[in-house]
Amino acid sequence: MVSRFGGNDSLKPFLSIREASQYLGVEYKTLYRIVLSGKLPASRIGALYRIKREDLDRYLDEQKLVTAKESFPSCGRCRRLIRNPEMTGGRCQHTECEALLCRACWADEQDRYCLEHKKSAEAKLTEARQRAAKGEVSLLVTAAEAREKEMNFIGRFDQRIRQLKEIINPVDGRRLHIKSWESFHEERSEEDSATFSHTGNVGATGHPTVLPRNLKSIYSIFSDRKARQGGFVVEAVVFSHIRAYMEDGFDTNPASHAELVWLLEQTSSDAKNHGALFIVCFASLTGWAIEAREVITGEGTARGFSSIYISPCLIDLTDNSLVTNSSDNRLKPFTNVFQGDLDEEVITRVMDFVEGQLLSRDSQTLKEVVDATRTDTKRVKEAFIRLKQKGYTLSQLNDLGLTILRHG
Repeated sequence: MVSRFGGNDSLKPFLSIREASQYLGVEYKTLYRIVLSGKLPASRIGALYRIKREDLDRYLDEQKLVTAKESFPSCGRCRRLIRNPEMTGGRCQHTECEALLCRACWADEQDRYCLEHKKSAEAKLTEARQRAAKGEVSLLVTAAEAREKEMNFIGRFDQRIRQLKEIINPVDGRRLHIKSWESFHEERSEEDSATFSHTGNVGATGHPTVLPRNLKSIYSIFSDRKARQGGFVVEAVVFSHIRAYMEDGFDTNPASHAELVWLLEQTSSDAKNHGALFIVCFASLTGWAIEAREVITGEGTARGFSSIYISPCLIDLTDNSLVTNSSDNRLKPFTNVFQGDLDEEVITRVMDFVEGQLLSRDSQTLKEVVDATRTDTKRVKEAFIRLKQKGYTLSQLNDLGLTILRHG
């Protein structure tokens, strides 16, 4: 290809953006935006850009082929094509950049910049923590904290449900004996290739980039296991704003009313496809907006959410609070599976209670501890046995039943 540049300039293999814009007869900012969009290759050395002559020639030739075609600008942040003015949110707020931002990216009021001038995750997290310290934001969950909460919630749910040896079928009321939950179990995560491409990478700080995955832990008790039809499904679903964690490394927004409605629609569709009842708990890593909670509880409305296909509840993982519809009897047998303590935690708590009581009393009966701690007999007995191993005396008294006695 013969270069379009004549004279002594033809000896220069690279041009600055300003030199290239002067040759083309366009504004410096116009060519700068073209370079940032990736349409015109350029090398960056420090704060300077250099463009190969051959790349500029090639770009000009390519423009001949599209001049008669409809072309659209792209968002300087997400690269989405902006096909009409209504899709435009504004321009990059950097003083020397006029890159367009789509409405979705413009909605981020704290960072209205293109990819070239976007704030670093570290800078945004520092600003967010400063705002939280001033009380300007009431919630801040980092990506690492979110992933830890997610793993903990799903792990505890799996342990609690597998401790159940029998369960009441919420569809027909029959008692089911479960030998092994493993054969009914599957785990899924949000199918987002961008998410998984970032998970586990090393970030700019030198630390691994850890992101939540929006995990689902599913136990399907189908009437027809081969066809996967009928029966019921018990499901724990984690919801988070993965894009916020990817771009910023943290999130400050609770899950919204609209997001809950979307989750309900997706789950209802799955339930219809399987002809099964879905008992499902949606857990938000940043909690739920008041309007979302009211969808389930019915507070402020005539009644709470009701469906023949799904029986939902919510968990706010910022404080582990459970939100249910008190009139949904199908859900009640499963609330402890979603929120309850593990056996080991209950036994430890009972042991602490008994030892505290024996500081001022000579003995405690099994019935007294069951009533005081509202714990089932089996776990209180286990606590008594462990206390015996620590040196306490355990006796079966005719009039009092199983009783634990203070040392000596």
